Amino acid sequence: MLDKYLLINIYKLLIMIRADIDNKENPLLCKLILNALQYNQSNSSFIYELQKSSEPVKERINFFSLESGEYIKIRSKSVEILIRCINLILYGFQSEDNKFAYDLVDAVHGLPKILSENSKINMHQYWNIYFKPLTKKYQCKDIKDLKKLFGF
Repeated sequence: MLDKYLLINIYKLLIMIRADIDNKENPLLCKLILNALQYNQSNSSFIYELQKSSEPVKERINFFSLESGEYIKIRSKSVEILIRCINLILYGFQSEDNKFAYDLVDAVHGLPKILSENSKINMHQYWNIYFKPLTKKYQCKDIKDLKKLFGF
């Protein structure tokens, strides 16, 4: 179970990262997202962590939802996809490959919103549209390994 509003705010944060891919705060934001997902934080805890992280981050999140407590059932594989993707995005930032980070953010950013809406998502279709092109662009075993989590 994950806080629905946490997923919505992760979606918003990923859009912000994608829009300003060279922002030096992005690795910190990825770490905060990872922490929230790995420890199943409530949205209010996530917002608290974002607010205490840095002044530039506080300025970026002033329109985030502060609601919390509406938990929805999410497949553990979907959460694992998000965690692995955020780790790969973080790796892109750490290796100063912002193009790689951008492409991954672009591929995964919609997934938290879809999950928050509890939509019946066809994971095979999501893989084919957003991730399969990345396997051709990047010879990255970690991206290819995601395919199993998408149900192939």
